[in-house]
Amino acid sequence: MSEDEREARVKTLIEQSSTRDGQAEFTRKLFEMMANHNGTVCLATDPVHMLMWSYYADSHRGIAVRFGTDLDQIIALGRGLNAQGTDLYLIDVDYANEFPHCNYYTSSKYERNKTLLGTKSSVWSHEGEWRIVLPGRTGYLNVPPQLITGIVLGLRIHADVEAKIRGWLANRDPAVELLRVVHKPNSFRLELAPA
Repeated sequence: MSEDEREARVKTLIEQSSTRDGQAEFTRKLFEMMANHNGTVCLATDPVHMLMWSYYADSHRGIAVRFGTDLDQIIALGRGLNAQGTDLYLIDVDYANEFPHCNYYTSSKYERNKTLLGTKSSVWSHEGEWRIVLPGRTGYLNVPPQLITGIVLGLRIHADVEAKIRGWLANRDPAVELLRVVHKPNSFRLELAPA
């Protein structure tokens, strides 16, 4: 389905949303379209947040990949995608207690994506999340090697997994920093140490 066809479909749903059933159908279709037609990469800002390791890294047995924030590299990634006809939006997630509102007719595509894909419940605010959104594209994204600047090993990573990761990184060009999460002495906090 083309972007124009999706736009027309959404506008029809909006026009039909004056009833409770129409609103429910609009909400269902909108979330379905957002999930099936937008690639989303979710990133966190704090590499030592204990809950993040518990949620997303197999209870501290996994790894975290650190991406560089060099704007030129991110712009280059966006240009490469744009040459394929794909936009790239960097979205700093907003945390709220109420559902967001967006006027589909007057908002830009970025504003619609920011509102719909960049808003989460305030109970998740500790995640400090950023997202890369690729409207109209799903699947794997080839990340330029220079964007990966570090690997962080979890507090309880298995020795065989660590050995495999070290093997992958041994001849990597460009080299990446290898770090490990450790307990901060006399504290409930975590900190990073060289691995």
